[in-house]
Amino acid sequence: MQSFQYGKTKIDYSVEYIKGKKDVSLSVCLSEGVKLVAPEGFDTGRLETILYKKAPWILKKKSELDEVADAPLPKEFVSGEKLLFTLRLKSKV
Repeated sequence: MQSFQYGKTKIDYSVEYIKGKKDVSLSVCLSEGVKLVAPEGFDTGRLETILYKKAPWILKKKSELDEVADAPLPKEFVSGEKLLFTLRLKSKV
C-alpha cells in the first residue's frame, strides 16, 4: 500500500498495472479503498499528480462511504428489510 499527503490528510492507495490499458482509472470503495488502475509502465510521478488533483473528490467519496459503513444492524431477513451492499465509485482520469 502506498500513500500520499494532501494537506494534513494521508491518503493510502494501491496501484494495479495492466498491459494494454490506455487510460488511468481511479476508484474508491469500502473493501479496496482508493485504487488506481494504470497502463503497464505508467510513470509513478504522473500517478501522484493525478491523485493530488483528484484528492478533494477522493476525500468526498471516502466520507460518503464512511457514512454508509457505520455499524450495520443485524439482519433478520423480514419483508421490507433493507440490505447494505458495497458501492464502488469510479472516475476516469
